[in-house]
Amino acid sequence: MKFGVHVPVILAHDEVPPLRDLVDYGIAAERLGYSMIATSDHIVARTGWLDGPSILAAIGGATERIELMTAVLLPVVRHPAVVAQTFGSLDRMTNERVILGVSAGAHHADFDLLGIPWSERWTRLDESIEFLRTLWSEPQPHFDGRFYHADSVGPKPLPARGGPPIWVGSWGSPVGLRRVARLGDGWIASGFNITPERFQAAWQMIATERAKLGKAPEPFDNALASVFVYISDDPNAPRRIARDILGPALGRDPHELLRLALMGTPEACAERLARYAEAGVRRLLLWPAAEPREQIERFAQQVIPLLAEWAD
Repeated sequence: MKFGVHVPVILAHDEVPPLRDLVDYGIAAERLGYSMIATSDHIVARTGWLDGPSILAAIGGATERIELMTAVLLPVVRHPAVVAQTFGSLDRMTNERVILGVSAGAHHADFDLLGIPWSERWTRLDESIEFLRTLWSEPQPHFDGRFYHADSVGPKPLPARGGPPIWVGSWGSPVGLRRVARLGDGWIASGFNITPERFQAAWQMIATERAKLGKAPEPFDNALASVFVYISDDPNAPRRIARDILGPALGRDPHELLRLALMGTPEACAERLARYAEAGVRRLLLWPAAEPREQIERFAQQVIPLLAEWAD
C-alpha cells in the first residue's frame, strides 16, 4: 500500500491559509515519504473551498517526486477543454507526475451555478473523458459528441505521454463500477462511503467487468481517497472532531463519520487500515481533519511503521 495526503482545501472558518503554507505542506509530505498529494474539487461548498488546480501547480513547482493527483476533479463543471489545457500543461511542467481523478460530483450547487443540468452529469462525464483523451492524443483533434466538439483545434502543447492517466471515481454502485471498468485507468473510492468488505466486492466486480471488455488486469490501480484522519490518544477527540469540524463541513451525521473516519490512537488506526489493505486497497489518501501538518507527520512516524507488512 502506498500512502498519500490530501491538501486541506475545506475551510472550516473564514481564515484562508497563505499559499506558501500549503506549498510547505506539500514539501513536507514529500520529505516524509508520501507518494501522492491530492486535491478535491468543488466550486460551491457548504463552507469555503480552495481551488485545487492552482494549489497543485504551486506544489508541483516546489517538489520533485511526489505525484500530483486530483481525487476528484469535476471536468463537467470546469469543461474538459479547460481541464485538458490545465493538466496537460501541468503534466509537462512536472515531469509527468499528474494523475487525473475525475467524477461527476455530488453537489447540486456546482451545476446550478454553471448552468449545467444536474440530470446530464453522468452522460457528460462519460463524454468528457473521451474528449479529454482525444484532445491529448491528436495534434488536430476531431470530436463530435453530444456536448463537446473539436474541429482540428485543441490546446497545446500536447502531453508527452498522450496525457495523464485518468482514474474514475465511484462510491461503489454497479453502474459506477462499470463506468470505472470501461473508461478508467484506475479507480478512486471514497473513504467515508465504503467499508473494507464493500471495497473488496467492488474491486472484484471491476476486475470481472474489465475481463468482459477484453482489458488486461494490469496496469490498473486503485486509491481510497478522502480518508479523514485524526491521530490522538485523547478518547474524546474523535467525537469532538466529527461533531465540530467534519459534520458541518461535509453535511454528514457525526455518528456516521465516527464509524468511517480514521480517528483514534495510532494502533487503532493501523488496525483499521490493515483491513483495507487486506481488501485490496493499493493507495491511501489521508485527509487531516485538523492540524494538517502535525497529523501527516504523526501518521508517518507512528502509524505507517505499524503497517510495515503492507507498506509499499
